[in-house]
Amino acid sequence: MAFVLGYRVTDKRDLGKNMAATIYDIAKKLGISHATVSRGLRNNPEIALSTRDKIQKAAIKLNYTPNILARGLAGNGTHTVGVLWTLSTPHQSGEMARRIAMRAQQHGWVTYIADNMKDKNVIERVTTDFINRGVEAVVVELSNQIPLTSDLEKCLNRFKTAVIVTSSHRETQLDQVVHDRFDAIRAVVGHFAKSGRKRPGIMVPVKTSQPKIDVYLDEFRKYGIDPGTQAIIDIGFEEELSGERLLQVLRSKYEENKTRFDCLFCSGDELATMAISYLASKGLQIPRDIAVVGFNDNETSKFMIPPMASVARKDQEVANIIEHLLFSRLEKRDIPPRQETIAMEFIWRESAG
Repeated sequence: MAFVLGYRVTDKRDLGKNMAATIYDIAKKLGISHATVSRGLRNNPEIALSTRDKIQKAAIKLNYTPNILARGLAGNGTHTVGVLWTLSTPHQSGEMARRIAMRAQQHGWVTYIADNMKDKNVIERVTTDFINRGVEAVVVELSNQIPLTSDLEKCLNRFKTAVIVTSSHRETQLDQVVHDRFDAIRAVVGHFAKSGRKRPGIMVPVKTSQPKIDVYLDEFRKYGIDPGTQAIIDIGFEEELSGERLLQVLRSKYEENKTRFDCLFCSGDELATMAISYLASKGLQIPRDIAVVGFNDNETSKFMIPPMASVARKDQEVANIIEHLLFSRLEKRDIPPRQETIAMEFIWRESAG
């Protein structure tokens, strides 16, 4: 269960037939104490499994909704996780937040999801709000341009458990997941270079993608290929990207570039799809004239003509690790800080040549 904002109606006159039950209503129906109901709803192993089953079935039948804030005020914990994720990029980042929420729900926890907007001030403000709401755990995606300041780290340490998700290692006492994309980018370059491509291009929003650009261009130099400044196609802000704007950028870059690309790496599959369409309109064949690789490995990539090569994010594995880090620390608070790394993977398909 995930919420942005929520409240509990307590006036039964307003609820009518659909009013939410309390633990007292469940206790009365089953003829047991409200304390037993409370523990049964939290799957306390001290309560017999058969009794827990009866309690939970009665809760569903009576439309029971837990009062999270009241539970927190009583000192029992709110069993809530805050997820601060980037929700505005072209790939399905909202799906990643959903994966985390589903795993928290399986543990009986509720999730608050917010867009971090790739903004340090937003992250600091929302984490403070989470603390004020009694949120007990937090997961924060920190993109490359967001520093982990001492103030932010102190704020995150106020939660019972906090996990940061980054693209490269951060010096911190927090648990972190390094979602590495750079090895996959190096694999893309290696494929291009070994297949004889010598005029590379990279299409990205430069403001938020400098580490990707640096790895891509530096890797070509290791193969003795100097990409030059003309290799970079800046699409501007991803959030403002439209098909027409992208076509204008491509047209401008293609017409002014006298040394035409023979390979192109795009920071998203959507960009790669539009690039392939534009290049085909200029009479170029993919991959004979230009090899193209996308990023994020959307489900539709494999069905394109030709099938589009891409970089798989391994989001399922990342969500599994986040779940483990969160709930294992809740069980054992004094374990040392941990770092887990998940490497993205270059998926070869025909568009890469």
